[in-house]
Amino acid sequence: MQEKESLEKKTAAREAARDNLSTAREKLAGLKAETGGYENQLKNIEEAKTRTSEITTEKFYLESLIELLKELKTELASRIRPLLIRISSSLLEGMSDGKFSELNLNEDYEISIRDYGELQELNRFSGGEQDLANLSLRLAISKLLAQSSRLEAGFLILDEVFGSQDSFRKENILGAIAGLQDFFRQIFMVTHVEDVKEAVQTLMTVEENSDGSSSIIID
Repeated sequence: MQEKESLEKKTAAREAARDNLSTAREKLAGLKAETGGYENQLKNIEEAKTRTSEITTEKFYLESLIELLKELKTELASRIRPLLIRISSSLLEGMSDGKFSELNLNEDYEISIRDYGELQELNRFSGGEQDLANLSLRLAISKLLAQSSRLEAGFLILDEVFGSQDSFRKENILGAIAGLQDFFRQIFMVTHVEDVKEAVQTLMTVEENSDGSSSIIID
């Protein structure tokens, strides 16, 4: 009887031990899974730290590049503006028959003209004189671009640049444009002004047909 009771106790103890072991294994598995989750979170945090560091470095380089480009823009502007002023002034003097000898540009590239010894804002002048100053700057920019890029075969298009000018200034404008032929293989001028058509080398006239279509006549 005692042996039977002892055996039953041992069996019960083994069953309890198995249950405890099973429970412990389940807890261990749960802890491992939880630990794995923490490890993944830690890995994600480390990756985020690395990415943050990379972004910070990239931000630093981009900010440095922006500052460098700003400095370069300022430097280029400081070099280009005097050239534009010189070329524009020369063109304006020629096209105005010497009336205006200096066209100036401020830091915002706004035009002023020296008149009677003083620089005057562009809006102080007549519409024709304003057009002449703007044309001088436009031609100067075109010439400077052609020189800097060393284009062997370029073209320039000018649209309605004669309308507000008298006959003498029209001739002067044609002379200034002719002076750009060394920089442009072709110069196209769009105009409705009749008295300048005889001065061009090739005249293309656009005429409307009766059916609404257009024809180009080349003289």
